[in-house]
Amino acid sequence: MNNKNNKYVKSHIQVSKLLLKNFSFRKNVQTKKGIDKSPRVYYLDLQTQKISEEKINDIDSKFAYYNPMIEEYLAELETKVGEIFAIVKNYDKKSITLNKENIETIKDFFEYAIIRSPKTLSDVNKQSKCTKIFGNASHSFIINLFKSNKKLKMFEEYFPNILINDSDIPFILPKCIMYGIQLKKEKYPWFIMPIKNNIAIILQHKDCIKKYLNNGTMNLVKTEQNNLICLLNDIALKNEQSQNNKFLISSINGLDELKRLQQSLKTSQNENQNN
Repeated sequence: MNNKNNKYVKSHIQVSKLLLKNFSFRKNVQTKKGIDKSPRVYYLDLQTQKISEEKINDIDSKFAYYNPMIEEYLAELETKVGEIFAIVKNYDKKSITLNKENIETIKDFFEYAIIRSPKTLSDVNKQSKCTKIFGNASHSFIINLFKSNKKLKMFEEYFPNILINDSDIPFILPKCIMYGIQLKKEKYPWFIMPIKNNIAIILQHKDCIKKYLNNGTMNLVKTEQNNLICLLNDIALKNEQSQNNKFLISSINGLDELKRLQQSLKTSQNENQNN
């Protein structure tokens, strides 16, 4: 949400509203105030193992979590990313061209997905000597610190590409919004961020992305393999468990896949209890 009036608003903590919109659906819900047509998503709660639905304005959000300055900064970043998403969604089925600014914006978005993690906040407060003296830092303080110093550059040697999912299985979005995968034939891991049911942005190391370049144009990565997308969704689940252990998000088309992951959770819990 843009915040030009310097007022506190409801903030999305880690998963941005920009992404939530791409996985949302609308339905008429009767409330005391009338019919609510707000966009919603399905989500699998990893703690209760239940699937529910929630309005995208409410899931992973808290009033005044970020201060007005940081809220405005994140909103500006998401606006830039939204413009790139529009380019990505209108790819020509074979290739895509992103300029230098687009590339840096995407890498920033991946980076801030990590910085906005509650786990990152917890780790910083546990390890920082300053917090032992002055008390725990807020997430706004930490984001402003990284924003001001610009020293993180976790993905400096990585470049974005697009993964097209032509399988019958939709992508599932974890709360942490991205995850890494180490492919057998690749020296460096890929980092994957689903942006809708059938499209994900991936970051590939500069040494492995060369084979996808064609006269400055990026050849897209495509798959029709259901098993591969199921594997990626399984990795999304495991990564979310290790990061926040909160929830996975799906669109209405991804509900069956969310149920598969729900059953996987229950099976794993039963096996652990029996061991």
